[in-house]
Amino acid sequence: MLGLSRIKNSYSFEPVEISGKPTGVNVVESDIKNGYAILSDGVIIIKVPRRCAPRRKLEIANDLYKKISAALQKNPARFFRNKELEFYDGEIISPFGVTLAIRVLKSERKTASCSIRNGVLAVKAPTHADEILISKCVSNCLRKELASQARKLVEDINSLHFGSALGKVRLNSSLSVWGSCSPKNDITLNLRLFFIDRKFLEYVIVHELAHTHVRSHSKRFWREVERVIPDYRILRKGLKSSGTVIKTEYQSEVAPTEKEAAIPDSGENAGAVTSSHP
Repeated sequence: MLGLSRIKNSYSFEPVEISGKPTGVNVVESDIKNGYAILSDGVIIIKVPRRCAPRRKLEIANDLYKKISAALQKNPARFFRNKELEFYDGEIISPFGVTLAIRVLKSERKTASCSIRNGVLAVKAPTHADEILISKCVSNCLRKELASQARKLVEDINSLHFGSALGKVRLNSSLSVWGSCSPKNDITLNLRLFFIDRKFLEYVIVHELAHTHVRSHSKRFWREVERVIPDYRILRKGLKSSGTVIKTEYQSEVAPTEKEAAIPDSGENAGAVTSSHP
C-alpha cells in the first residue's frame, strides 16, 4: 500500500511536500465510526476507527493519506487559510502596504500588550510568552488597527455597487473561510487578506456583499459577482494559491529611528507581504 507501513502497532507515512516544505504525518486511532484527515499546526493528522480490524485500519489510513496528499497538492490554500498567522521577533510585515518591523520585548510583566509607533510594532510580553501568544497579540493589534480601514473599504464598495444596509464589519485571524456574511449583513474578513494583493481582498468583499442580495451560491448570485467583477473566475482561482504562503523579510534587530508609519485610511499601497509561515 502506498506510503504506509505498520510496525509494532505504529503507522508510518512519507512526509508530504507542500510549497517546497515537508509536512509530517501522524495516524491516531480514535473512538469514531469513520476515518478522516486534517491539517493541524503544520502536521497531517489521520484519524482511524479504533474498533475495527487492523487490516481495515491500514486500508482507511492509506486511502486518507492519498486523498489529503492529492488535495494539498491541488489546493493547499484550502488547508492553510484557516491557520492563524504566525509572527516572530525581527520580522518585517506589510499590512495594507505599510511596512512594520516586529520587536518583542520580554519582561516580568503578567500580560502581553502591543502598540505601533515609528514603523515598529512593539510587543511587550511576559518572559514565559511563547510564539503562539506573541502571534495572537500581533494579530489582535493588527485587527484593531485595520478595523476602520476595512469598514471604509466595505462601505465604499457597497455604496458603489450594492446599496445594502450593512451590519458590523469584523476581521478574524482564525477564520476558516476568506469571508462571511451573516443574515444581519455582518461582514467578516480573514486577516490574511490584508497581506496579499488588494484585488483579492476586494473580490472577497464583493463576494460577501453579493450575499446581501442573494444568500445562496446560485447562478443568480454569481451574476451579481460578475456584474461588479467580470473576471471574478480568475481572481477566485488565483486566491487559492496566493493566500497559501505569504513571503516575509527578517532582521535580527529593529532600528528605532525608522520613519513613522500608520495604516492608511484609504488602503493605498496594496500587494503587501508578511509571514512566510502558512
